[in-house]
Amino acid sequence: MLSSSGRGITEAMLAPVTRALVRRRVPATAVTVTGGALTVAITLALIPTGHLWIGALVLGVVVLVDSLDGQVARATGTVSPFGAFVDATTDRLVDGVLLGSIVVYALRHVPGEQGDALVVAALAALVADQLVPYTKARGEAEGFAVGGGLAERADRLVLVLAGVLVHGLGAPAWVLTTVLALTALASLVTAGQRVAQVRAQARRSTEAS
Repeated sequence: MLSSSGRGITEAMLAPVTRALVRRRVPATAVTVTGGALTVAITLALIPTGHLWIGALVLGVVVLVDSLDGQVARATGTVSPFGAFVDATTDRLVDGVLLGSIVVYALRHVPGEQGDALVVAALAALVADQLVPYTKARGEAEGFAVGGGLAERADRLVLVLAGVLVHGLGAPAWVLTTVLALTALASLVTAGQRVAQVRAQARRSTEAS
């Protein structure tokens, strides 16, 4: 939802940065890789060590500029399948590192059953999160149009970072656990919606043949 509704606002906010990158002839793929590496470094430095609220805020800013590479590519006419591939691969790495870092945080800093529950919720969110883009990639590989759904990547990231932020500001661990469980559920629903899209198109194709 946020991926589509917030795109215009984000593009307007980042327009000066986009123009500066275009003037300096910075390739869109370089923006993708640099942003991904920066996000991974920030995540590994702050989340496992318990610096949650500052980590959530900094990563929130990084998420806000996630579309910068696409803006540069469109502005320079360099949109390409390879660029999309690099972008999607980087996104999977970033998402996995974020949720994996929460697992490490839970193991280090949250004792007892609350820690166990947080680990399970984070792992569930990690697995379900990876399932969403897989359904899209596999469906498109088979020739179907796949996309949308209850919770796209931006929605899931906002949920996770909001949970990290409020827990970092003092909310009990079960709050973050609940947020991660809801993220996992939303991811499964989204994946299910995309499976339904493929099934409907496959049925129409069969009936037409």
